[in-house]
This record gives sequence, structure tokens and C-alpha cells, in this order.
Amino acid sequence: LQGATASEESETSEAAARFQRAVALYREGGYDGALAEFRKAYQLSPSYRVLYNIAQAQYALHDFVGAHKSLTKYMNEGGTEIPSDRRRQVDEMVSKLSDRIARIQITTNADGADIRIDDVSVGLSPLHDSVPVNVGTRKVSAFKSGSPEMFRVVTVAGKENLKIDLRIDEQPRP
Repeated sequence: LQGATASEESETSEAAARFQRAVALYREGGYDGALAEFRKAYQLSPSYRVLYNIAQAQYALHDFVGAHKSLTKYMNEGGTEIPSDRRRQVDEMVSKLSDRIARIQITTNADGADIRIDDVSVGLSPLHDSVPVNVGTRKVSAFKSGSPEMFRVVTVAGKENLKIDLRIDEQPRP
């Protein structure tokens, strides 16, 4: 086995610098910037430990779905390396986050429509699973080329399961 290449050492060094910037930004309340720096650090030098920090920044930004996903990935990637007291703490956080997540089952009459939540694509219809969303007001829409976008604005509470059917006018326009 050979040592790390200069490129690998450079990436590891940059990841460490970005991690330190992220910590400073987080402490200053710059959660968006901290999240961007933590993500870049993880991209450059993937370590399950950074996922915990990513989740903390997401939580501070009220992205409960993102924090839940990051903590789940943290537990999966960290496995037996995570001490039992930290594992208990993360389990408690995941439980708390679950109370702040709703699920929306979205159906439409048109296959291949782009389904979006808050203008972010979550897949093409038909969606086979419900979509986890943060509590609060959400815009749910469906768009298919040649037809107007159909949308509904809904307010969802924690652990709520909501079903939405969006009807798309697929009649050709004259």
C-alpha cells in the first residue's frame, strides 16, 4: 500500500479547512453557510462524523426531513464505531424529528408529470411512495409539457398523512 497521493492530501487538507469554517459559521448563526461548508467537507473527504454536523445545521434551518436523512445516514455509515451514548442521543433526535415531518401522497391523472414540492422536483408521476415534507405550508405541483402547471398550497402538521390528487388538463391547446 502506498501513502496518500498529493491530490488526496490536498483534498483532505481542504476538507479540514472547510470543516473549521463551517464550525465557525455555525457558532455565528450562519447556518446556510455552515451547511454548505459541511457538505463540501464531506464531499472532499467522506466521514460519517461530518453527517452529524450536517444534520445539526439542517435542524437549525428547520429542514427536519434533511436532518432526519442525515442522521439516518450517520447511523448507517458509523455503525458500531458510534458510542452507545451518542447512539441514544441520535435516536432521541430522530424521534423528535419524526414529530416534525408529514407525508404527502401525490397522485395525478397524467403519467410522466414532474411532481414538485416547493418548486423542487421529487419525481415523475406516478409516484409510488408518499413524500416526506417539513411541517408548515407547502406548495405541491404537477407539470407536464404542453399543459398548465397544476398546484395546491397545503398546510401540514407533524406526522400527518395527506393525499393530494392533481388533475392535469392534457387537452392539446389550439
